[in-house]
Amino acid sequence: MEARRQAVSRASCSFYTTLTTLFVLLWIVAYGARYGVPSVRNLKSTIASYNIYTPLGSSPSHVVPAALNSVDDLIAAIQKAAAAAAGGRALAEEAAALGKRERAEWHNNNPCRSRSELQGMYDRRKFARDVSPNSRWETVMDEYAKLHRTCLRLVRNSTEYFLNRSSSTGCKFVILDTPKVGLGNKLLLKASVLLFAVLTQRVLLIPSDNQNGLEQLCEPFVGSSWKLEKDSAIQNYAHLWQSTGAFQKWVDRNEIRSERSPRTPDQFFAANLIDPYQPMVRFYCNTEQAYLSKVTWISIGGCVYFLPKLFAIPAFRPALEQLFPDRMVLTHIMRSMLLPADHVWERIRNVEDVYLDTSHKRVGVQLRFFGLQSQYKHKNDIVNEHVLQCGNENGFLPRVLPPRVSSSRYPQNAEKPRNITKVLIASLFPGLHDYLSPIYLQQMTETGEGVGVVQLTSENEQHFGSEVDVQAFVEIMCLSFSDFLVVTPWSTFGGVAQAYGALKPWFVNYDSDGPACDRAQTVDVCFDQARDDFLCPHDPELHGKSLLSHVPYIKRCLRNDADGVQLITDHESNAPLIPTK
Repeated sequence: MEARRQAVSRASCSFYTTLTTLFVLLWIVAYGARYGVPSVRNLKSTIASYNIYTPLGSSPSHVVPAALNSVDDLIAAIQKAAAAAAGGRALAEEAAALGKRERAEWHNNNPCRSRSELQGMYDRRKFARDVSPNSRWETVMDEYAKLHRTCLRLVRNSTEYFLNRSSSTGCKFVILDTPKVGLGNKLLLKASVLLFAVLTQRVLLIPSDNQNGLEQLCEPFVGSSWKLEKDSAIQNYAHLWQSTGAFQKWVDRNEIRSERSPRTPDQFFAANLIDPYQPMVRFYCNTEQAYLSKVTWISIGGCVYFLPKLFAIPAFRPALEQLFPDRMVLTHIMRSMLLPADHVWERIRNVEDVYLDTSHKRVGVQLRFFGLQSQYKHKNDIVNEHVLQCGNENGFLPRVLPPRVSSSRYPQNAEKPRNITKVLIASLFPGLHDYLSPIYLQQMTETGEGVGVVQLTSENEQHFGSEVDVQAFVEIMCLSFSDFLVVTPWSTFGGVAQAYGALKPWFVNYDSDGPACDRAQTVDVCFDQARDDFLCPHDPELHGKSLLSHVPYIKRCLRNDADGVQLITDHESNAPLIPTK
């Protein structure tokens, strides 16, 4: 187990974070005393005293976020933001209006076949129970799209609007930027920030460079665009952005003033909330959210999925619970807002038609060796055996007959129609494919069904870039069309596939001891390295309390998965193990 945890630290996001932390510590050792920085020995206590501000009194903050007590409240808040930007509700409707001809032109310029074809791919599964459509989410997003295009039409050029430090429209914005990480991290962070943008009525904008992967996705907001102008200079003007630390000091300063004499907080224009690869720990507090509502521009980056803890923010929780009573929020966001662009979708359909379309049952297997060649060399045999054992024991891969029995049975079964199970493997290495293929090719199965094994790529090392993201997206989506899914613990690649597919996967065990696999407790992905308590010094009713006791459907991730928290979904994808059609 410990070896696997060390291997995970070499994954993209954690690697860069670890490297940055090491550099900072080395700098402190070398130059800390010269510049008055505390020693490494005192660093932990210094950070603790910096982050945890104890208010002078125990009374709640004078700055209170607008509570969203229902879905209707959320819709009304979005409509109110659009009306305020346009100068009135009637003018907002006019600003957001999208005539029949204009709508058709937008769809012509932003085609998205997957928007109409994706659901059909899930409907044809025979052994997986799909999630029901969410009409309330669709209504919310229709209103949000109106807000998005209202603000961008009024602002015209978001870069100039930012550089002029303008707030004339009252529109508020959130910029999402991701470092050089894999597609899974990018998609999960987009889902998190998109939900935050909707809850806070912010216009979501994403730099349109290759790093953020927008070219692989359809435009999600009809009549608008989430792309920042190409070569936008917004994030290059560091002096206009305040750090997480500066924002927290601003909150603390205004809270001290309010305890002495209530007053309106001073202005804060742009806040960068990366700390260091996820939102600051106080992001999930009512008071901090209230102050953020007064900030025109927010930038969120990093590479960590943080959506589950949005349910922990008291001001957001009632609306979220009503909007997603089954907590299948990630699946609904993925399928409605993060859709494959046409050139990606064309490749997905081609893979389906050529390699997978004839199957009666689909099994997806995603394997990640975080130590690459080194871990693959030592773990490949164990993993191969565990995947087959997992499938046999849970009934989604058939057992094979001994060679002599296979030979004697083959003639009498040869003319009978056979069900075909297709196993799609997504891995950088060919080990599992080379292990399963001869087993099912050379021996008959106990059920008489045929088993075909498909692997699209095996590059032996991880690469980054646009074409790599396209191929990754193809494999993620094809995995999501499976009836049953086996994934690697800690891997966001497999996590995204389970979210799109509304599948509760099995985690394969990479160690020789223990069971071959364990069933996940939820469809949701783990928010890795997340605290499970509240650090909310200005919310005394929450500060220091257990998040898990306040929100019972947020639980610690399983020990064989990542170390963090996740939403427990009310959806069972494979019970009972019989065809649904």
